[in-house]
Amino acid sequence: MRLTGRHALPAAGLTPALLVLREWTPAIHLIQGYWLCGLFFERPMTDIEQRLIDFDRAMFRVFRTTEFLMRGPRVILEYFEFTYLLAYPFVPGSFALICQLGGRAEADSYCFSVLVAGYCAYGILPWI
Repeated sequence: MRLTGRHALPAAGLTPALLVLREWTPAIHLIQGYWLCGLFFERPMTDIEQRLIDFDRAMFRVFRTTEFLMRGPRVILEYFEFTYLLAYPFVPGSFALICQLGGRAEADSYCFSVLVAGYCAYGILPWI
């Protein structure tokens, strides 16, 4: 049985449905990494939260964005909110686009990059 790419699951002999499932397992691993960091949560760190809030307020003052955020055109503010929400479907959407455009050979590299970046971000969460 031959292993393809960086996957631990062999691709030989898999039905098309199982092959698709095999390709999408990194997305499941990304979600698992996010949930795993929650196991380290003990209590809110209000002192660090306050420092981050103070930093945000200082940056808003420096860049004079508070006035814009309070009185800016609603459509622009909603646009920023919408782009933030796009962060969630971005990773699976990008993976689907890679597969759709015939880049299945590059899919392993894409998933590896996303998982490393995601795990690095999730890895610091318990200490913030």
